[in-house]
Amino acid sequence: MNNLDGLIEDLGIDNIQWRIELSNSQSLLFYKINDEDPDGHKRFLQRIKDQHYGFIFAATEKKYKLKNGVSYLPLEKWYEAQEFSMDKLYPIKNHPKFIAVTGTNGKTTTTDFIRQICVQANIDVLCIGTLGVWFNDKKESDFGLTTPNYIDLRKYIHEFEASIVTFEASSHSITQKRFFNIKLNAAAWTSFSQDHLDYHKTMHAYYEAKLALKEYLLDGANFYYHKEDHDSHKETQDLLPTQISLITSKDFLSVNYNKKNLELAVTCLKDVGVQVLENYDFINPVPGRFNTYKSKENIIVIDYAHTPDAIENICIESKKAFKKRVVTLFGCGGDRDKLKRPLMGRVACANSDDVIITTDNPRFEDPEKIIEEITGGIKEYSNYKVILDRENAIRTLLKEKDSVLLILGKGNEPYLDIKGEKVPYSDIELVEKLINE
Repeated sequence: MNNLDGLIEDLGIDNIQWRIELSNSQSLLFYKINDEDPDGHKRFLQRIKDQHYGFIFAATEKKYKLKNGVSYLPLEKWYEAQEFSMDKLYPIKNHPKFIAVTGTNGKTTTTDFIRQICVQANIDVLCIGTLGVWFNDKKESDFGLTTPNYIDLRKYIHEFEASIVTFEASSHSITQKRFFNIKLNAAAWTSFSQDHLDYHKTMHAYYEAKLALKEYLLDGANFYYHKEDHDSHKETQDLLPTQISLITSKDFLSVNYNKKNLELAVTCLKDVGVQVLENYDFINPVPGRFNTYKSKENIIVIDYAHTPDAIENICIESKKAFKKRVVTLFGCGGDRDKLKRPLMGRVACANSDDVIITTDNPRFEDPEKIIEEITGGIKEYSNYKVILDRENAIRTLLKEKDSVLLILGKGNEPYLDIKGEKVPYSDIELVEKLINE
């Protein structure tokens, strides 16, 4: 393994004591100190106290006494230091084609469609996103974020020498430059609607964060989207995905937004030179995304929908596809965008025959308070009821007759996030158990 002595000269950093040669992938830590926090440096030292790192980069604008194995970098060198180190530790050897997908909803489905098409075409593909890290048909890792940090991203790309690398690009990751110097051969923008205003504050800032994905495109590379999903915003490009003829008996591909996601996947792959088959019968539903079950005369749909736009779309598309009454069960996550809560209540009530409002990952908030904020925006509706316990809510939902039963918000998540503890729980496992009783 190369040591990083050359970084001193390359980054123009003076008086750095290089004490330990990097020996393995666990020996390097990047840490950004919060200079606005008077205890920021103390928290950093506490973090590394009992850890065994070979070398540590700590970004700060303040001057601290050097410690063994620690280099304090000015903030403007933060990304450059990561790039330099990753080029030595995890070089990208085989020049894969990079495809990134952003959007409020649909990122996971679109990237997984890309993965499935590549597997069918016998092309090695690495898919990174909410579902974890997949190499071809095998899940290799979980990391708990939509988009991993730059170091992990480079490690995965280095380890799995794929011809195609596709990853979800969340608005957080674009703003935080988590794929710092990776250049894209194609990109797609699935949808845009309200979410993450707890982080971005305004819809304009959220939109600009998504649009900034264009800055990572190689010269001549294309950024695809469906024009009707972006009509309220000005674009500098008008690149529409390939229209595909899709005749299928698969329920999840009968809904319009999944067809759009497939069109984006096909278009991006064609753009980077993949010969895409015209028959898509091999495509399987993405875990937790419009997964369907039949129970007597009911159709049960489990989906990750957790924004106003996603709930509205799945209600409308389900009624159109199955020609049945729609009963929707949903909740809102705690410690996230509070402004969308009453909006989610309104679109659920407006587009469903009946609604059950329940708990969904309250985190450190009171679940009853979250539900109060949802119901506060739907006083004009009478077609809803509240059942606080999610399992009891689903048991009640499954007693409905001849309906489409939408269970929204958690998809394939295997837990409920309550006061910092991830309590084992799965909508999928519960439904499978109940319909087989």
